Amino acid sequence: MPIYGHNIWFNALTAVGAAYFGFVKPTQEAAAQSENMASQS
Repeated sequence: MPIYGHNIWFNALTAVGAAYFGFVKPTQEAAAQSENMASQS
């Protein structure tokens, strides 16, 4: 599939969404989980 025109914006938005759910969301969940564990002990 050639990457030109509006397709490049679609690929960029897809990459941003994948990066969010791949890196940011798990980090936030891990921080919340460690915070909950710290408050329980």
